[in-house]
Amino acid sequence: MNFYQKLENLEIVYFKDCFRHCNGHCCNANKDYNVVIPMLKSEYEYIKNKTTLKFLASIDYKLNCSKTITLCFLECDLKGLCDFRPLACKLYPFFANIDDEQNIINLREISLYDMFYKNLKSHPCYLVSNHYEKTKEQFIQNIKEIINEPILIFNFMALELLRKYLKIYFNSLYDEFYLDNIQNKKEILHKNNFLKAWQNDDFKKEFNELYEKLSKKFKKSLDEYLVNN
Repeated sequence: MNFYQKLENLEIVYFKDCFRHCNGHCCNANKDYNVVIPMLKSEYEYIKNKTTLKFLASIDYKLNCSKTITLCFLECDLKGLCDFRPLACKLYPFFANIDDEQNIINLREISLYDMFYKNLKSHPCYLVSNHYEKTKEQFIQNIKEIINEPILIFNFMALELLRKYLKIYFNSLYDEFYLDNIQNKKEILHKNNFLKAWQNDDFKKEFNELYEKLSKKFKKSLDEYLVNN
């Protein structure tokens, strides 16, 4: 059974009807625009005939070793009323910050927007603002089923890098940057062109080093999901 088949049969964070308390924050059910879900090309190939998600665009990242990683972006207009959830949706609201032995150091916010909240009580996700410890406990318990999968390890470590450099970028622009009391959060982040956070040489160097380290450790079991043939 491949990784995505395992994932399809696994719930990582699930609280019945939690959307009723936050108007479906994570699925943009309370907004006039649809949610965009990022995923690796291998996941897109697995789910494309299983969902009604609309392919929007893709970005190719060429590694120093000349291999290419493709990130796909899909639009979802289901507003939470779905039968099939991709990896990013199953993980929400967390990802695991892990060490080289797959031990969980702590949990991070998987959404780029969510990482800029200072006070958990003002967080728009009902599970974070009202049931943080219970949600954290459920995530840690269920993620054990797949924590040793090479592609998930890469995802988690890459997300930690993305988070690190996004923090560095916004700290260079503001003394303090939090979204707790800002109404149009999406506009604020896009106005500052947050994609610049990952266009510097330090990020590219660390990203390549991460791939090289994990590729040596897992070899083909990583590349079959990560790089284009």
